[in-house]
This record gives sequence, structure tokens and C-alpha cells, in this order.
Amino acid sequence: RTVKQVTNSGTDPRTYRSEPMIDLWKDARGVSGPVKCCVRGCDKWATDGAHVRVGSGTKIRIVPMCHEHNMQKGRTLWVRDEAQPVLLTSL
Repeated sequence: RTVKQVTNSGTDPRTYRSEPMIDLWKDARGVSGPVKCCVRGCDKWATDGAHVRVGSGTKIRIVPMCHEHNMQKGRTLWVRDEAQPVLLTSL
């Protein structure tokens, strides 16, 4: 499997939406039902749509994460390719 390096940017108040980000990610990817956290080595269920920057990029994207990983603001994480980051502006 391919992995990508992402940096958890934390929620930006300018991007606040009333819908949970995990639901917006699922809708954008055509996914229904539960999904696993996309962080490599994590087997927990994704409960959050995490705001991340992929590699050295500056645009905010959303990926599915468990709450524990989503709370690690500023941390660089490796995610599985299946994460399929969604550009926040496309939601």
C-alpha cells in the first residue's frame, strides 16, 4: 500500500461547518457506513474528518481519522492511500 505524509492542521475557524467533516468526506467519496482511521497502523474506527495538509502542500484537505489522531494538532502522520484526501473547498 502507498502511504502519504500529512500534517494535522487542526480545525480552522474559517472552515467551520455545522455538518460533521467525516460525513462530508463520506459524501464526497461516495462512502456509506463506518470507515477505519486512515493513519497507518491504526485499527480504530474513524469518528472525525481531520483537517490536514498533504506533504508540503498548503491546501487543507479532509481525511477520516479516529478522535485520538485527530486531536494531534501539528503532528505529522503517515496515512494509507485509501484515505483519499478531499480538498476542503470542494465540499
